[in-house]
Amino acid sequence: MKKFTLIFVTMVAGIYCLAQVPSVGNNGKYGYVQDERLVIPYIYDNAQSFNEDMAAVAKSSKYGFIDRSGKIIIPCTYKNVHACGFSDGVCGVTKNGKKWYFIDKQGNKINDEIYSAVMPYKNGMAAVFIDDKAFFVDKNGNKVIDKDFAYAEPFYEGIAVAGILDRSRTKIIYGFIDQNGNWLSASFYDEIYSEISKSPFAENGVVMVRKGDRTGYVNRQMMYYDTMERAVASSSELNVKQNKSDVSSNSPLRSNTSFSLPKNTSSMPSVYTSSSSLSSVVPNTVATIIDDSEQEDSWAQTDYLGVILTYDLNSSYFKSDTRNGGVTAGLGYKKYLHKNIFTWAGLAFNGYFSSSENNDFKTKRTTCSILLPLNVGCSFAEKAIEISTGPCLWWTVDDKSKSFQNGKEVEPLWGMEPEGTKKTKFDVWWDINVGIYSFFRCSLKIPLDGTKVVLLSIGLGF
Repeated sequence: MKKFTLIFVTMVAGIYCLAQVPSVGNNGKYGYVQDERLVIPYIYDNAQSFNEDMAAVAKSSKYGFIDRSGKIIIPCTYKNVHACGFSDGVCGVTKNGKKWYFIDKQGNKINDEIYSAVMPYKNGMAAVFIDDKAFFVDKNGNKVIDKDFAYAEPFYEGIAVAGILDRSRTKIIYGFIDQNGNWLSASFYDEIYSEISKSPFAENGVVMVRKGDRTGYVNRQMMYYDTMERAVASSSELNVKQNKSDVSSNSPLRSNTSFSLPKNTSSMPSVYTSSSSLSSVVPNTVATIIDDSEQEDSWAQTDYLGVILTYDLNSSYFKSDTRNGGVTAGLGYKKYLHKNIFTWAGLAFNGYFSSSENNDFKTKRTTCSILLPLNVGCSFAEKAIEISTGPCLWWTVDDKSKSFQNGKEVEPLWGMEPEGTKKTKFDVWWDINVGIYSFFRCSLKIPLDGTKVVLLSIGLGF
């Protein structure tokens, strides 16, 4: 056994020594060395590691590809080439820095599709970008996974990092998908420290994630832990149960590389620059963290300020002799407490007008009120539907009315004050709200003082 181990280590070391790696000479140019010997001269402005026996090199700010003998296979005519080089026999390139496409090892386009940015092909699929949208295509350019992603990385072992816009649609949050494009977990992250050139779980079977100021680790089973040791131990135990032995708890988790993707992929940073190694500059990720004890929804920690704007109808509106209506406008603040449970509070102003007619008696009334709703609710269907309820404090600060009989103004009925006077009144109503995607709102307000009136509000808001 010891002899076998020694032979194996010697073979690995020999293979490593045979590798041709980029090197910078005294003249500032790039070449390649093998076993500490220069095998390709220092003549290039930039150079990438070999991948599938091809390496990207740059001359006069243009990029092409050489083979291991140093022979130019694809002329240096591209402004940029993808940092991962060739994968699955193809590579992403661009001649103007904006329009990307794929070529084969002879430099021929594999199809006519053009993209804003591209990822390398893996297992016959590649993640590509058009403006702010990401999806997966096959080598014919046909869409194979298209689910409104804002970001995506290559698949490794059936898992890929992908991103979607958060609920506010102002930033990208990140999670993991399977090869059908389905999310493997409801958890999303502000950042996933992955490299597009290898599996996110390549080191120890876990990957580092972050939300806000907190970092943690996720294993292949999508279980989150606050420390790497716990994540590695859990991953190792699960792999042993499944007769897998590819997880080592001794090698450290990669922590020296992270990436970030601009919201507009057309402004992605150049893959290669003259001031750094070609293989070090690549596009990347962003996303929401979970608690140590349980997985939370991507919006479970979303707090935000929103507007309330509704048109209000009194239940007496539906009587043939009554017309009324009002407008409520204000601001509200929503905070998710746990998974799908949230609370929100608002401050709004309401203006209301009503008129009624009974035989020869007419009444007109206008009010101005301040509303303070306090609700607790729950969301369903991936937060597409929200239902909340709670008290609404209603302070009427101005109440004016006029009454007419046979066309002449008379004293108002129902205890209303004459025109020009102010009437302050404090009421408590009970709110029942139904929202769709937190944008469209329908609510019922029921007074708690026994008044047989219900207020229906339809509009925008929480």
